[in-house]
Amino acid sequence: MEPNHQDTLSHGHLLVNLAPSAMVMPGVTSSAVLEECESSRKLLQVLRAGKRPYLFAVMSDPRLKEFPVKFYKVGVIAEVEVDMEAPVIILNGMFRAEMGGLKRIGGHIGNFWVTTIKKIEDENHDDYFVKNQQHVVSDMIKIRDLLTGFMIRAEGEYEFDRKLMSNIVDGFENTDWGDKDAVDNFIWATVSSIPDLLQKDKQPFLESTSLLERIELCIKKLKERLKLLEIQKQNISKDDKPARRAERIARNVQVVDPKEKDKTPEDFIKGVHGDIKKRWNKFSEIRNCMNQDAQDVVVEDIEKLKSFGSPQGNTFEWSRYMRRVDFLLDLPWKEETVQEGDITKVVQILDEDHYGLVHEKDSICDQIAPRLLNPKCKGSIICLVGPPGVGKTSLAKSVARALNRKYIRMSLGGVRDEAQIRGHGITY
Repeated sequence: MEPNHQDTLSHGHLLVNLAPSAMVMPGVTSSAVLEECESSRKLLQVLRAGKRPYLFAVMSDPRLKEFPVKFYKVGVIAEVEVDMEAPVIILNGMFRAEMGGLKRIGGHIGNFWVTTIKKIEDENHDDYFVKNQQHVVSDMIKIRDLLTGFMIRAEGEYEFDRKLMSNIVDGFENTDWGDKDAVDNFIWATVSSIPDLLQKDKQPFLESTSLLERIELCIKKLKERLKLLEIQKQNISKDDKPARRAERIARNVQVVDPKEKDKTPEDFIKGVHGDIKKRWNKFSEIRNCMNQDAQDVVVEDIEKLKSFGSPQGNTFEWSRYMRRVDFLLDLPWKEETVQEGDITKVVQILDEDHYGLVHEKDSICDQIAPRLLNPKCKGSIICLVGPPGVGKTSLAKSVARALNRKYIRMSLGGVRDEAQIRGHGITY
């Protein structure tokens, strides 16, 4: 007489071997598409018969050939939700565990591996977090900045889950970094968001019993991905870059070229949401004043807004793209001042406004002169440092007057997070 499969499974956890890209991490939700085969159908049958069962998700070592030796000993206990129609399972990672006794069960329920498990506990780092909170926050900022840098460099060049990575970055400010569990969850979410990590890259995170070690490992892996991305970009010749960019724009956006001002792309805004139509009409009025990069971004973002149809059901993404479009359209593209091109006049005005400060004024002129000779060269930022009242602001006003440029003052003294200045999420 064959044993009841529910009784058999109650003596251990059903083991599922996942690919690195589908491997679930603690505190993270991921999905896995099962192969079209008899064993997968049997597995789905078992899962659909249960009430939110738990699985033991593991990866396997590709260097080994035989099961069960191939299975890594450490995996993740996950709560599973099953699609009742498609061969898809949703895994909600709970905690890490080490494989215990492993056996194979068969019969009418199919052939599966079942294992006992032992929960993995981390080393106690409570004292470290209390005494070194500033250092922990610094590491978290470093990870956040690496994620932001990856999104900027990988945009349009590399396949990755932008939504997941953006959500991690956007939630940074609302996280209590004095909470060790919050730091741990941030690391696991980050590991899940890094694309193309192999078994040998992810398994050390699962096997590590030190949160501090996982933080260092996370920073290391992000730096490696960024370096790899830069190498891949360098391998693309300069002649290919314009073609790749044009191909990307053409693939994502099927509209009239913004340069063709005589054409009116009526079909593009036909039947769209009123907010999109309003932005497109404003864009049509000023696009001849915008540079090509800004035009491309506006067109791409409006195309994405069109794909949403309306804010309903897409409120977060809708508002993000709408904010960037509004920001670009609100810039004074039609206003332009003629910059002073004579360095002698610049020196004259600086001397008129300030007595002394010879070294400071000479340094400023050294920065300005190359830009006057070659306006297309990359500029540098002049940084004036000193206590209140020594003349930093008045000297900056004098530089603006000398160059015949508008002086704009932005007070950033209360901003502690540089991401609020540089931008994160979608606003770079």
